[in-house]
Amino acid sequence: MIHLFWVHSHINFYLSLQIIENLNIEYDKVRYIIVRNYRNQFHDLSNNSVNFSLYRENFLNGIDSLDNFYNLCIKIQNEISNLVGNQKFIFYNYAFSDYLTNIIAFHELCENVHIVEDGALAYNPYEGFYKLDKYANLKNLFKNIKNGHFKKFIFDFLTTYFYFINKKFKLYNNVKPTSSKFCSPYKKFNSTFFCIYEDAFPFVKKNKIVFGNLFVDTKSCFENDYNNCSFFIFDAVIREQYRLISEEDYLNLVFQSVSKIPKNSKLYFKFHPAQSKNLVEKIRVKILEQSKNFEELKDNIPFEQILVHHKNLTIYGFYSSLLFYALKQGHKVISFINPNSSKELIDFAKNNFNQFYQKNIFNLS
Repeated sequence: MIHLFWVHSHINFYLSLQIIENLNIEYDKVRYIIVRNYRNQFHDLSNNSVNFSLYRENFLNGIDSLDNFYNLCIKIQNEISNLVGNQKFIFYNYAFSDYLTNIIAFHELCENVHIVEDGALAYNPYEGFYKLDKYANLKNLFKNIKNGHFKKFIFDFLTTYFYFINKKFKLYNNVKPTSSKFCSPYKKFNSTFFCIYEDAFPFVKKNKIVFGNLFVDTKSCFENDYNNCSFFIFDAVIREQYRLISEEDYLNLVFQSVSKIPKNSKLYFKFHPAQSKNLVEKIRVKILEQSKNFEELKDNIPFEQILVHHKNLTIYGFYSSLLFYALKQGHKVISFINPNSSKELIDFAKNNFNQFYQKNIFNLS
């Protein structure tokens, strides 16, 4: 049996290592789906993985015809078959909230699907991230019409009526998207939920494995000493699929927040892998105008390992999951979400991080 892990962040990569260790999985049976062009300076995943970053961007940005959608699905199915050597596999998935994960989950060779924690959203009591809302596409369809996003409208229209594709391509093993099996895939697959802390997946009453702490990677050997350093953690709030705040307002919020940070210690910046290159460059230029005492932390450096290998860190940001993990590790955390922030941003934080935002475990400035 092949064990196939979805990896788009350091947190789910290190959880995959915990799962492999906990279940005594032979490493030659491990394969990875790489998304967001994930890289790790301490681990080379190139020999047992496929990179689906571009495919996921296609789904996020919208696919403009049924034929293109169909052909892309066929291509993805074939690449999965090749990756697993046409053997049956178990898929370790972060959620059922995008089309690509479901195409993989309902591959004819997929025997089971388990859910792996991926950030603070795993601690939200809302169960919907881990099952498909059969009305979600209709909601998105009308939202995109209203906002004038016609390409997204076409894509959501096609996928809303996805069962038509089943007549041509048995992508979902003849399970229609309106059926209860399709809408609650973890029930169909009898999933186990893997998480770091006990309060993750609060709606799960059984089949939950809790590791208790962030994985400590013995291969992590950092060139820099990050003890007593400060970090500013960015997020993906202005990605097109979120649209929580305009780019101009976001940049102003960033620069106002950075200006409040004491300049007496070195400050590292950790960009979100989903942020556009254009936005990242604008932030770099503006911040360097303010001070030269900044340094960027590259995407391939696992920040979660900095949290477990170093002490007395101060972490700044808005609502990133890394603030939550930093707090769990005993570091000082300051969020700049405040009453003057964008209403959409505040509502998003409250709705998606309500257990933490409302309890004020972040030191809101």
